[in-house]
Amino acid sequence: MATAVADTTAPVRRGGTYPALDGLRALAVVCVVFTHLGFQTGETFRSSVGSLLGRLDFGVTIFFLLSGFLLYGPFVRAELAGKPVPHVATYFRNRALRVLPAYWLVVLVVLPVMASSFASVGEVARQLLLLQVYDKGHLLPGLTQMWSLCVEGTFYLALPLLAWLGRRFGHRTLLIGLGVVAVGWTLTTRGLGVPDPAIGGLWLPAYLDWFALGMGLAVLRAQHERTGRWRLLDQLGDSGGTCFGIALLLVWLTATPLGGPLGLDLATPGEALTKHLLYAVAATFLVIPAVFGTDDRSPVRRVLEHPVARWMGEVSYGVFLWHLLVLHLVYQALGIELFHGNLLLMTVLVLPLSFAVAWLSLRLVERPALAQKRRWTTAGR
Repeated sequence: MATAVADTTAPVRRGGTYPALDGLRALAVVCVVFTHLGFQTGETFRSSVGSLLGRLDFGVTIFFLLSGFLLYGPFVRAELAGKPVPHVATYFRNRALRVLPAYWLVVLVVLPVMASSFASVGEVARQLLLLQVYDKGHLLPGLTQMWSLCVEGTFYLALPLLAWLGRRFGHRTLLIGLGVVAVGWTLTTRGLGVPDPAIGGLWLPAYLDWFALGMGLAVLRAQHERTGRWRLLDQLGDSGGTCFGIALLLVWLTATPLGGPLGLDLATPGEALTKHLLYAVAATFLVIPAVFGTDDRSPVRRVLEHPVARWMGEVSYGVFLWHLLVLHLVYQALGIELFHGNLLLMTVLVLPLSFAVAWLSLRLVERPALAQKRRWTTAGR
């Protein structure tokens, strides 16, 4: 029975990986870049297309779900197989090597270029340690996107504890609890007149439900691989066009007044929660075709697994890190004022340059750091 299940799920998972997730990373980072292009050119506030650009911060939701899925999965699979869970020290080391070297380089380059007046020793330390979201006024020019990396970092630290709680009390109980915490946190920080709701809204509790959805998919996937349960998810995964259509519709709804104001204005508690939950459901529909399904001919999966899409996903972290600096330098070089750029021109210039810089980051920083991880792993055997 186990062999049959492994055979039927093989088109999605190959060699222990999910190739289509690279394509989703590419989609997520392009969304993040476009939401900043829309904002900084002013297009977000000029047209209905711009309104949709203003909601492409939805790319962060995709990243958070992917983190929940990929990082929780090894703990769940080890538990179901009766094997030891991943070693916590090794897990932390691997996360640090994957994330911090490239990030530190960006901070040390961006601060002198774009935020030199803020670059005290204390501020540099705050940025390097991913502590900038815990007080007001520390999301600096060229680094504002790093709020989501701060949330990711906190999730990385919490994950071994969350995995233990899942084993101790049951994954369903844990995941429901995380969802309740996230909704309660959003309503509390938005609705009870806290001194600065924008700060609390950038902390991990506000996004635990997004991570929990990815973690839940990891549980379902692991159970499916061992027992053949959740075949309905395979059917849904093979209907990728439907899943993506639903996701697009939900994101479009957030661009209506249901999702609250565009830009930096604070939404009401109801608007904030509506947008937050619509993002969560939309991202879930995007991830399902990448991790469930048996049809290699699925058009969506073929696009997500295309070599170009996979390469874009491989360099997506570097694009995320560097694109605001690239956008700033392009504006400076062309002498364009903020909110006055042409969206098409900025897209043609900023996207290729961001991917080029990201490729250099991958070659010169990220891969050497990952190679160090492999050397330490080999030496420890």
